[in-house]
Amino acid sequence: MSEGEVKTLPARKDVLIGDTWDLASLYRSDADWDEALKDWEKRIPEFAPYAGTLGSSAERLAECLAHDLAFDREGDRVGTYAQLRASEDLASADAQRMVGRFQHVATRAGEAASFLRPEIMAIPTATLAAWMELPVLAPYRLLLERLVRTRAHTLSEPEEKLLAMQGTFAGTAGKVFRQLTDADLKFGSVATHTGERIELSNATFTTLLHDPVPEVRRTAFHQYYAQYEAHANTLAATLSGSNERDVYAARVRKYPSAVEAALYADNVPLASASAATTPIRSAVMRSRSTAAAALARCGERSSLCARSRSIMPSAISGLVVHESGRQSHSFGARCPCTRISSSHAA
Repeated sequence: MSEGEVKTLPARKDVLIGDTWDLASLYRSDADWDEALKDWEKRIPEFAPYAGTLGSSAERLAECLAHDLAFDREGDRVGTYAQLRASEDLASADAQRMVGRFQHVATRAGEAASFLRPEIMAIPTATLAAWMELPVLAPYRLLLERLVRTRAHTLSEPEEKLLAMQGTFAGTAGKVFRQLTDADLKFGSVATHTGERIELSNATFTTLLHDPVPEVRRTAFHQYYAQYEAHANTLAATLSGSNERDVYAARVRKYPSAVEAALYADNVPLASASAATTPIRSAVMRSRSTAAAALARCGERSSLCARSRSIMPSAISGLVVHESGRQSHSFGARCPCTRISSSHAA
């Protein structure tokens, strides 16, 4: 590598095949995936004959549930392939288009199947309980038991359909956050202790924080978080949008709070969750205090350091490694000079 040349992450097309995911167990090619998506979309009208009939017999209910589960399994394959292709390179327009197409079809399927929950809830409690004891519904007993728990939070069929129609844009805040942090932010380059200049990215940030020269760690730290500070308003807007969506969904389904709505599916009481997270919060605060003291000792008192510490939500954080070598950003309390660091799970 010539002097002044920056070592950058390879483009997806330049990555060795042996270092990439093998998605052939799902579909052998994007063309095969495209055909599978079209076939899956053609099956959406198959839900219509079941509408208005679920309360007629246990056999009819079992038939509909079997169809719904088979449809979902194929949808899982289609969606997983699209999501993994997008994770290879979040800047790839083709992969993002695949995800968008899948989400569009999945939303239409959700609309078509939106009658399921209200119709099952309309079956008299005693009748449904008796049906669940029959062999024909034995494979779906747990599914039905969990569904019955949501009776108080199930809306009418028209209302459920309206909620299902929101599927394509409900996750917009999360999409914007991921595209910004994993694809669009550019952090420049940093010279290591050997003099080699490498591209600073989510993937190389942790490596640079382990460089033996304090000045390298300091430069990487400040240069990295400067980008997040520069986009603080956008990041705050995406977080606000995500929170507002969760609060809206909780209110619509009559949950006391968004937290309780998130815990409900796993049947976790709010008190238990609070008790479990209290020690973690205490550990986070202790870690922040330790990091702040270390930064003060090494003279890192710039306004950027102070702001960086204030936006780090957790000292117990993880980096989600994508197949491309990129990593989803996760803040962690880490001093660039003394290597006081959180644990990172790849």
